[in-house]
Amino acid sequence: MKKLIYISLALALILTAANGISEAALSDNLVLVPEASIIDETGEVSADIILNDGLGNGSISGVFRLTPFLEAGVVVSEATQNNELSFDPLVKTILINEYNYALNLAAGLHGEDLYVVGSKTLGHNLKGHFGVGNGRFDEIFVGLSKTINTSSIEISEENTNNNSIISSLQPVKASIEFMNGNFNIGARSEIIGGLNAELSLINLDRFKASIGYSF
Repeated sequence: MKKLIYISLALALILTAANGISEAALSDNLVLVPEASIIDETGEVSADIILNDGLGNGSISGVFRLTPFLEAGVVVSEATQNNELSFDPLVKTILINEYNYALNLAAGLHGEDLYVVGSKTLGHNLKGHFGVGNGRFDEIFVGLSKTINTSSIEISEENTNNNSIISSLQPVKASIEFMNGNFNIGARSEIIGGLNAELSLINLDRFKASIGYSF
């Protein structure tokens, strides 16, 4: 776990120094289910940990948008038993989009596992997700996501000195999915320019926390 922490900190420092602060894009995944989209910005780096019986399984990933229809990167994860690091490729391509067709459709590779995933806008900021794959994607998976307050909401208050205090509520993306026989739920939102965080439950009994940076 220490190796992953050091790598995450190094990546964050490099990206901040090279690119400064920029607007964050929400990740192109739900909790574990991939979406039929690619990242909005040039690149994204994230780190997450899943707590299981008091032990943490961590990983970091970096993805770059190569074209408007293709992204590629790598995920570095730590094995639970021997603490060795493994490096798996991440590739996703958009096959069709909802603008020209009735739905979004994408195909991807995570390590040695392949998947095809589709999504459809349902209205009221709801989107349905469905797909099929092998390995970690365990045949059929489905999900539902909803964006709450699609734009930042500013809240103005006055303190005892009659000074106005302005705070804001950032958009929140809430997700529920069924994958590998488990129901997972999660929520993701921007913390501050360029940084977003996610809190999730895997099978409703394991805690997952993530932090990401888009540039």
